[in-house]
Amino acid sequence: MPDSALADRNLYLPVSSYYEHTAQLGFGYRNHLPGKAHWGFQVTGGPTFYGAHFTTQPPDRRVAGTVQGRVQIGYQLPRDVGVGLALSYAEPFGLKNRSFARDFVGGVNIGIFADWR
Repeated sequence: MPDSALADRNLYLPVSSYYEHTAQLGFGYRNHLPGKAHWGFQVTGGPTFYGAHFTTQPPDRRVAGTVQGRVQIGYQLPRDVGVGLALSYAEPFGLKNRSFARDFVGGVNIGIFADWR
């Protein structure tokens, strides 16, 4: 059965590993409010290299474009160091229909940040 027919059938494919690497360029803004509050945002885009290894199918390795938006809020420490939480969403485009790993690419990310000037 061709790959495209398998991808359209919603088969259960156990994943043994998945990776996603991206190189992003864009613009952002950050601000320090009175009282040491820190906030900012970024909008970026670039290629995403992703792939997965399955127990029943050959490895799936692909490249797609991604646009990402991120907001951050935190606290400004002494010596111009900001720390806090970041929330982002990445939306891939140009995903191949034959890709078994396409459902894992992008989405919501939550993390911590530290930046300094």
